[in-house]
Amino acid sequence: MRSARHMTDIDVSTAQDSRERFGLITRARLVELGVSRRTVQRRMAAGAWSRVAPGVIDLGTHTESWQRELMTLLLAAGSGAVVSHRSAGHLHGFLDVRRPEPHEITVSRGRATSLTGARLHTTTRLPPEDVGTVDAFPVTLPARTLLDMASELPVEELEPIVWDASRRDPKLTAAIAAATERHPRAPGCGRLAKVVAALHPELAGAESPLEVHGLLALRRAGAPPPTLQLVVRDEAGRFVARVDAAWPGSRVIVEFDGAAYHSTPRQLAADRERRERLHALGWEVHVLRFADLRSSLVQAVVARVRQRAGRDAGGA
Repeated sequence: MRSARHMTDIDVSTAQDSRERFGLITRARLVELGVSRRTVQRRMAAGAWSRVAPGVIDLGTHTESWQRELMTLLLAAGSGAVVSHRSAGHLHGFLDVRRPEPHEITVSRGRATSLTGARLHTTTRLPPEDVGTVDAFPVTLPARTLLDMASELPVEELEPIVWDASRRDPKLTAAIAAATERHPRAPGCGRLAKVVAALHPELAGAESPLEVHGLLALRRAGAPPPTLQLVVRDEAGRFVARVDAAWPGSRVIVEFDGAAYHSTPRQLAADRERRERLHALGWEVHVLRFADLRSSLVQAVVARVRQRAGRDAGGA
């Protein structure tokens, strides 16, 4: 009875200890918990536990998942290993960053440089300021993640990621500045600095990824920075609309239209009435959907901004 109770205690302690790691535990951690090598061998011989990677034991308490696979690789990579690059970007929810295959992990230089199922990056310096936790995973923080990704992504792919992340976190640009100061020789420093320098000054006002993509499309077409979330009022000062992007000097408005939010007859009617009121106040309204952002419509909007600005200047 004592032996059975002892085994039950082991089950409880190991299960509790490994819960956040998807039922995975290292041999070193089992030793710390007082589990003998003989006990481990017995459990593995009985099929209750299994070895899934060098030094990593599966306690059989969780089902397979990509998160469990990633945790297995982290544990196998050893102490100090962290999720990084695009894998970290996926965990942080960066715009359009899909989970990469293989997973990307950073380890200290001098450790193993290969691990089946992982793309290992090495670093000589990974200070505490660069590391955090997402869903129990040790992971590079957003600023360091962007710095790492900047070494591999072209500017046109990096821009929407940085812009959207900055939209969601107004403190990110300061964190990026601190990260680049800590790692001035990192390969991505110059590229990331260029993207940050071009951020729209009112980016925090953008309310969706579509607006981020739209602002970038307009900037690439040569548009001056618009005012975001401008409140338009009538001659009596009554509220008419809050618009996505506007050039008050040209009296041009752009609305970034996500079809999912403007598809019912009632919504369409409200949008039409709102835009008619804006037209009556002298505003020219253009509606851009995601599919329009790579079309000539963007250039047409920019041309109208310039044309109306020149006309008003000439009239003055």
